[in-house]
Amino acid sequence: MGVSAAVIGTIMMLARFVDAFTDVTMGRICDRSKIRPSGKFKPWLLRMCVPVAIASFLMYQSGLAGLPTTTKVVYLAITYILWGSFCYTGINIPYGSMASAVSSDPGDRQSLSTFRTMGGMLAGKVSSRAQITGVSIMCLVLVLLGMFLPSDVMVKMLGIDWATLTVMTAQVPVGIFALILVGLCTSVMWGGIFNLAVEGLGKYTPLASGIFMTLVCGGGILPFVQGFVADFAGYIGSYWVIVAGLLYMLFYALVGSKNVNTDIKVD
Repeated sequence: MGVSAAVIGTIMMLARFVDAFTDVTMGRICDRSKIRPSGKFKPWLLRMCVPVAIASFLMYQSGLAGLPTTTKVVYLAITYILWGSFCYTGINIPYGSMASAVSSDPGDRQSLSTFRTMGGMLAGKVSSRAQITGVSIMCLVLVLLGMFLPSDVMVKMLGIDWATLTVMTAQVPVGIFALILVGLCTSVMWGGIFNLAVEGLGKYTPLASGIFMTLVCGGGILPFVQGFVADFAGYIGSYWVIVAGLLYMLFYALVGSKNVNTDIKVD
Protein backbone atom coordinates (compact mmCIF):
# COMPACT_ATOMS: atom_id res chain seq x y z
CA MET A 1 0.00 0.00 0.00
CA GLY A 2 3.03 2.28 0.21
CA VAL A 3 2.45 3.40 3.82
CA SER A 4 5.42 3.77 6.17
CA ALA A 5 6.03 1.30 8.99
CA ALA A 6 5.73 4.09 11.58
CA VAL A 7 2.22 4.94 10.39
CA ILE A 8 1.18 1.26 10.46
CA GLY A 9 2.59 0.94 13.97
CA THR A 10 0.64 4.02 15.06
CA ILE A 11 -2.59 2.57 13.66
CA MET A 12 -1.97 -0.71 15.51
CA MET A 13 -1.24 1.16 18.75
CA LEU A 14 -4.46 3.16 18.37
CA ALA A 15 -6.38 -0.08 17.81
CA ARG A 16 -5.00 -1.58 21.02
CA PHE A 17 -6.25 1.40 23.01
CA VAL A 18 -9.66 0.96 21.40
CA ASP A 19 -9.47 -2.74 22.33
CA ALA A 20 -9.08 -1.79 25.98
CA PHE A 21 -12.63 -0.46 25.87
CA THR A 22 -14.32 -2.71 23.31
CA ASP A 23 -13.06 -5.91 25.00
CA VAL A 24 -14.55 -4.89 28.34
CA THR A 25 -17.75 -3.67 26.68
CA MET A 26 -18.19 -6.94 24.79
CA GLY A 27 -17.64 -8.84 28.01
CA ARG A 28 -20.40 -6.84 29.68
CA ILE A 29 -22.73 -7.42 26.72
CA CYS A 30 -22.14 -11.16 26.96
CA ASP A 31 -22.75 -11.17 30.71
CA ARG A 32 -26.08 -9.41 30.24
CA SER A 33 -27.19 -11.54 27.31
CA LYS A 34 -30.19 -13.80 27.83
CA ILE A 35 -29.41 -17.47 28.25
CA ARG A 36 -30.65 -19.26 25.14
CA PRO A 37 -30.77 -23.02 24.40
CA SER A 38 -27.30 -22.70 22.88
CA GLY A 39 -26.00 -20.65 25.85
CA LYS A 40 -24.94 -17.03 26.27
CA PHE A 41 -21.83 -17.09 24.11
CA LYS A 42 -22.45 -19.29 21.07
CA PRO A 43 -25.12 -16.97 19.57
CA TRP A 44 -22.52 -14.19 19.37
CA LEU A 45 -20.16 -16.44 17.40
CA LEU A 46 -22.92 -17.00 14.85
CA ARG A 47 -23.90 -13.32 14.73
CA MET A 48 -20.39 -11.99 14.23
CA CYS A 49 -18.87 -14.48 11.74
CA VAL A 50 -20.29 -12.65 8.69
CA PRO A 51 -19.21 -9.16 9.88
CA VAL A 52 -15.70 -10.50 10.51
CA ALA A 53 -15.56 -11.98 6.99
CA ILE A 54 -16.73 -8.71 5.44
CA ALA A 55 -14.29 -6.63 7.49
CA SER A 56 -11.44 -9.00 6.51
CA PHE A 57 -12.30 -8.57 2.85
CA LEU A 58 -12.38 -4.78 3.17
CA MET A 59 -9.08 -4.67 5.03
CA TYR A 60 -7.11 -6.47 2.28
CA GLN A 61 -7.91 -4.30 -0.72
CA SER A 62 -4.49 -3.90 -2.33
CA GLY A 63 -6.16 -2.40 -5.38
CA LEU A 64 -6.44 0.87 -3.45
CA ALA A 65 -2.67 1.35 -3.39
CA GLY A 66 -2.93 4.15 -5.95
CA LEU A 67 -5.02 6.41 -3.73
CA PRO A 68 -3.54 9.52 -2.03
CA THR A 69 -1.53 8.72 1.09
CA THR A 70 -3.95 10.43 3.48
CA THR A 71 -6.89 8.51 2.03
CA LYS A 72 -5.02 5.21 2.35
CA VAL A 73 -4.05 5.88 5.96
CA VAL A 74 -7.64 6.75 6.91
CA TYR A 75 -8.95 3.67 5.07
CA LEU A 76 -6.40 1.37 6.72
CA ALA A 77 -7.15 2.77 10.19
CA ILE A 78 -10.92 2.46 9.80
CA THR A 79 -10.93 -1.05 8.34
CA TYR A 80 -8.29 -2.40 10.76
CA ILE A 81 -10.09 -1.04 13.83
CA LEU A 82 -13.44 -2.21 12.43
CA TRP A 83 -12.04 -5.70 11.92
CA GLY A 84 -10.01 -6.13 15.11
CA SER A 85 -11.55 -3.89 17.75
CA PHE A 86 -15.20 -4.47 16.88
CA CYS A 87 -15.91 -7.48 14.64
CA TYR A 88 -13.16 -9.83 15.86
CA THR A 89 -13.72 -8.74 19.47
CA GLY A 90 -17.34 -9.80 19.00
CA ILE A 91 -16.08 -13.34 18.41
CA ASN A 92 -12.92 -13.50 20.51
CA ILE A 93 -14.42 -12.41 23.85
CA PRO A 94 -17.43 -14.80 23.74
CA TYR A 95 -15.20 -17.60 22.45
CA GLY A 96 -12.66 -17.12 25.21
CA SER A 97 -15.41 -16.81 27.83
CA MET A 98 -16.82 -20.22 26.94
CA ALA A 99 -14.02 -21.90 28.91
CA SER A 100 -15.32 -20.43 32.19
CA ALA A 101 -18.85 -21.55 31.34
CA VAL A 102 -17.82 -25.10 30.53
CA SER A 103 -15.97 -25.77 33.79
CA SER A 104 -15.21 -24.05 37.09
CA ASP A 105 -12.06 -26.12 37.60
CA PRO A 106 -8.87 -24.04 37.03
CA GLY A 107 -7.09 -27.03 35.49
CA ASP A 108 -9.89 -27.58 33.00
CA ARG A 109 -9.91 -23.90 32.12
CA GLN A 110 -6.17 -23.93 31.50
CA SER A 111 -6.52 -26.91 29.17
CA LEU A 112 -9.44 -25.32 27.31
CA SER A 113 -7.59 -22.02 26.98
CA THR A 114 -4.55 -23.76 25.57
CA PHE A 115 -6.60 -25.97 23.26
CA ARG A 116 -7.89 -22.70 21.75
CA THR A 117 -4.51 -22.16 20.25
CA MET A 118 -2.30 -24.10 17.88
CA GLY A 119 -0.45 -25.59 20.82
CA GLY A 120 -3.56 -27.32 22.02
CA MET A 121 -1.94 -30.74 21.79
CA LEU A 122 0.17 -29.79 24.80
CA ALA A 123 -2.76 -28.69 26.96
CA GLY A 124 -2.82 -30.26 30.37
CA LYS A 125 0.58 -31.93 29.86
CA VAL A 126 2.92 -28.93 29.99
CA SER A 127 2.64 -26.17 32.58
CA SER A 128 2.02 -22.58 31.53
CA ARG A 129 5.47 -21.57 32.77
CA ALA A 130 7.16 -24.31 30.74
CA GLN A 131 5.11 -23.37 27.65
CA ILE A 132 6.03 -19.68 27.81
CA THR A 133 9.68 -20.52 28.52
CA GLY A 134 9.96 -22.92 25.57
CA VAL A 135 7.99 -20.75 23.15
CA SER A 136 9.96 -17.62 24.07
CA ILE A 137 13.23 -19.41 23.35
CA MET A 138 11.88 -20.77 20.06
CA CYS A 139 10.70 -17.31 19.05
CA LEU A 140 14.09 -15.82 19.87
CA VAL A 141 15.79 -18.41 17.66
CA LEU A 142 13.39 -17.81 14.75
CA VAL A 143 13.66 -14.02 14.98
CA LEU A 144 17.45 -14.14 15.04
CA LEU A 145 17.42 -16.53 12.09
CA GLY A 146 15.12 -14.14 10.28
CA MET A 147 17.51 -11.29 10.90
CA PHE A 148 20.75 -13.01 9.92
CA LEU A 149 19.93 -15.69 7.34
CA PRO A 150 21.02 -14.73 3.78
CA SER A 151 18.38 -12.83 1.84
CA ASP A 152 19.23 -14.51 -1.47
CA VAL A 153 18.15 -18.00 -0.32
CA MET A 154 14.50 -18.40 -1.26
CA VAL A 155 11.74 -20.83 -0.26
CA LYS A 156 8.25 -21.30 -1.68
CA MET A 157 5.28 -20.77 0.60
CA LEU A 158 1.52 -20.82 0.23
CA GLY A 159 -0.70 -17.85 0.92
CA ILE A 160 -4.08 -16.31 0.21
CA ASP A 161 -4.71 -13.28 -1.95
CA TRP A 162 -7.48 -11.75 0.18
CA ALA A 163 -8.42 -9.28 -2.54
CA THR A 164 -9.46 -12.12 -4.86
CA LEU A 165 -9.85 -14.92 -2.25
CA THR A 166 -7.53 -17.22 -4.19
CA VAL A 167 -4.67 -19.47 -3.07
CA MET A 168 -1.28 -18.30 -4.28
CA THR A 169 2.37 -19.27 -3.96
CA ALA A 170 5.27 -16.91 -3.55
CA GLN A 171 9.04 -17.11 -3.32
CA VAL A 172 10.20 -15.49 -0.10
CA PRO A 173 13.63 -15.23 1.56
CA VAL A 174 14.22 -18.00 4.06
CA GLY A 175 14.74 -15.39 6.78
CA ILE A 176 11.31 -13.90 6.16
CA PHE A 177 9.84 -17.41 6.28
CA ALA A 178 11.44 -17.84 9.72
CA LEU A 179 9.78 -14.62 10.88
CA ILE A 180 6.42 -15.86 9.62
CA LEU A 181 6.88 -19.04 11.68
CA VAL A 182 7.13 -16.85 14.79
CA GLY A 183 3.35 -16.48 14.53
CA LEU A 184 2.94 -20.21 15.18
CA CYS A 185 4.81 -19.78 18.44
CA THR A 186 3.12 -16.63 19.67
CA SER A 187 -0.29 -18.20 19.04
CA VAL A 188 0.14 -20.36 22.17
CA MET A 189 1.31 -17.53 24.44
CA TRP A 190 -1.96 -15.86 25.37
CA GLY A 191 -3.44 -18.66 27.46
CA GLY A 192 -0.16 -19.30 29.24
CA ILE A 193 0.45 -15.62 30.03
CA PHE A 194 -3.07 -15.23 31.38
CA ASN A 195 -2.71 -18.27 33.64
CA LEU A 196 0.62 -17.05 35.01
CA ALA A 197 -0.75 -13.55 35.56
CA VAL A 198 -3.66 -14.71 37.76
CA GLU A 199 -1.99 -17.69 39.43
CA GLY A 200 -2.45 -17.73 43.18
CA LEU A 201 -4.70 -14.63 43.31
CA GLY A 202 -7.70 -16.47 44.75
CA LYS A 203 -10.62 -14.10 45.34
CA TYR A 204 -8.82 -11.33 43.47
CA THR A 205 -8.77 -13.31 40.21
CA PRO A 206 -11.87 -11.62 38.65
CA LEU A 207 -10.47 -8.15 39.36
CA ALA A 208 -7.04 -9.10 38.04
CA SER A 209 -8.60 -10.65 34.94
CA GLY A 210 -10.40 -7.40 34.16
CA ILE A 211 -7.21 -5.38 34.57
CA PHE A 212 -5.31 -7.91 32.49
CA MET A 213 -7.81 -7.63 29.62
CA THR A 214 -7.59 -3.82 29.52
CA LEU A 215 -3.83 -4.04 29.16
CA VAL A 216 -4.12 -5.37 25.61
CA CYS A 217 -3.52 -1.73 24.67
CA GLY A 218 0.13 -2.51 25.40
CA GLY A 219 0.14 -4.65 22.28
CA GLY A 220 0.04 -1.43 20.29
CA ILE A 221 3.18 0.00 21.86
CA LEU A 222 5.71 -2.42 20.37
CA PRO A 223 4.40 -2.08 16.76
CA PHE A 224 4.61 1.70 17.16
CA VAL A 225 8.16 1.54 18.55
CA GLN A 226 9.24 -0.98 15.92
CA GLY A 227 7.75 1.12 13.14
CA PHE A 228 9.59 4.17 14.43
CA VAL A 229 12.87 2.22 14.66
CA ALA A 230 12.35 0.75 11.17
CA ASP A 231 12.20 4.22 9.62
CA PHE A 232 15.83 4.94 10.54
CA ALA A 233 17.35 1.51 11.31
CA GLY A 234 15.74 -0.49 8.50
CA TYR A 235 13.19 -3.27 8.46
CA ILE A 236 15.51 -6.01 9.71
CA GLY A 237 17.19 -3.81 12.29
CA SER A 238 13.82 -2.99 13.83
CA TYR A 239 13.48 -6.61 14.94
CA TRP A 240 15.86 -5.93 17.83
CA VAL A 241 12.76 -4.42 19.45
CA ILE A 242 11.09 -7.83 19.14
CA VAL A 243 14.17 -9.56 20.54
CA ALA A 244 13.99 -7.29 23.59
CA GLY A 245 10.29 -8.09 24.04
CA LEU A 246 10.91 -11.84 23.80
CA LEU A 247 13.74 -11.62 26.32
CA TYR A 248 11.31 -9.97 28.71
CA MET A 249 8.78 -12.74 28.08
CA LEU A 250 11.45 -15.30 28.94
CA PHE A 251 12.29 -13.37 32.11
CA TYR A 252 8.58 -13.21 33.02
CA ALA A 253 8.18 -16.96 32.60
CA LEU A 254 11.26 -17.81 34.66
CA VAL A 255 11.22 -15.10 37.34
CA GLY A 256 8.74 -12.26 36.93
CA SER A 257 5.54 -14.31 37.21
CA LYS A 258 6.38 -15.84 40.58
CA ASN A 259 4.02 -14.69 43.34
CA VAL A 260 6.20 -13.20 46.08
CA ASN A 261 3.34 -11.66 48.07
CA THR A 262 2.69 -14.75 50.16
CA ASP A 263 1.55 -12.67 53.15
CA ILE A 264 -1.57 -11.37 51.37
CA LYS A 265 -4.72 -13.36 52.12
CA VAL A 266 -6.42 -14.45 48.90
CA ASP A 267 -9.02 -16.87 50.32
